Amino acid sequence: MNNSVIADIRENLTNIYETTLKVAMDIGKSDTKVACGETEMHSVFKFPTVIDLPNSFTMYGASDLFSTSLITDKGDKDKKVSRDYFVGSTGCKIHTTTDNAKDGRGGTKENNHDKEIAILCGCRGICMAMEAYGVHSAYIRAVMGLPIIELNKYISAKDGLAKYFENILPINKEIVCSYKGEEYKFTITEGHMFPETLSAFFYGRGSGRLILVDIGGNNVQYVLSTDTGINNDDTLTFTDKHGVNEFLDNLLTAEEGVDVLDKTVVTKAMLQEWLTDPAQNPLTGDERKRFDDCYKKSAKEYLNKFIFETLNRKYEKYIKFNYKVAYTGGGSLLFKDILGEDRLLPGGEFANVKGFFDSIK
Repeated sequence: MNNSVIADIRENLTNIYETTLKVAMDIGKSDTKVACGETEMHSVFKFPTVIDLPNSFTMYGASDLFSTSLITDKGDKDKKVSRDYFVGSTGCKIHTTTDNAKDGRGGTKENNHDKEIAILCGCRGICMAMEAYGVHSAYIRAVMGLPIIELNKYISAKDGLAKYFENILPINKEIVCSYKGEEYKFTITEGHMFPETLSAFFYGRGSGRLILVDIGGNNVQYVLSTDTGINNDDTLTFTDKHGVNEFLDNLLTAEEGVDVLDKTVVTKAMLQEWLTDPAQNPLTGDERKRFDDCYKKSAKEYLNKFIFETLNRKYEKYIKFNYKVAYTGGGSLLFKDILGEDRLLPGGEFANVKGFFDSIK
């Protein structure tokens, strides 16, 4: 074999190695989080988990649209072409349902777009990682998350979690996307599903006697850790409803604040930004005071009804014997002044996706 052939082989192997990326994705009901780096912050990104279709009344350019070869339409002469979408813009109107299944299986709601949204947000997340690394072609080792209740449902079935992943993103199939007007090609060589909350628990170095509460967009998830490890009793480590989206919906319609929060202008995404970072709140003077008073009242009602009541009912004896209660997830940041910042697990809203990323060997 001559030297030029050997050099070509080495170059190709180097290219394959250098363009194999680890990408973790937490496709939540409010936001999609992505981790793709080895730095302290794991090169994290986020965008709203929403989509929309362009129409004749929408002003846009090619760089505003996203498409993937996984979702196609019939074009001219019945040739399949990738369908164009808006993905991750706060103005999008197609949201996820409250179903737990991210891959759309078992959906009970009419017009369920959950699988479509998961595919698009997963592909966009990978494109964002590729953009960060400056590559347009790559092999991907990927991890996505799912609620504990979904994990328990599929983990006992043969290839259950593998099929769950492939029901959203295929393995060993080239996927072509258009992102910011540029083409990205990637092949997922390895795909895994990891449990939410447990991943945040391990990323936050949780151990010992701890009750961890993960406040997400759709769900609130609980994990009980004892001296001997995670308690897998499904009454003590489980998924509950009443995530922070419910709180934001109630805040938008609260009688005390309805004259301040115009629902035709203010969205849940905007509210979440204000509450996570109060400096983003544009309200001032008396309007700001009324908003703050409304938030405090609504937050206490929400936490008492859906979080503290569950803790007192299910974990009373553990709390009595000095088990620590800690919080994680994006929703926890909305209540940090009430919960106490010292009770928030490291990583905040990115704790789950950072835990997923750390799981990729």
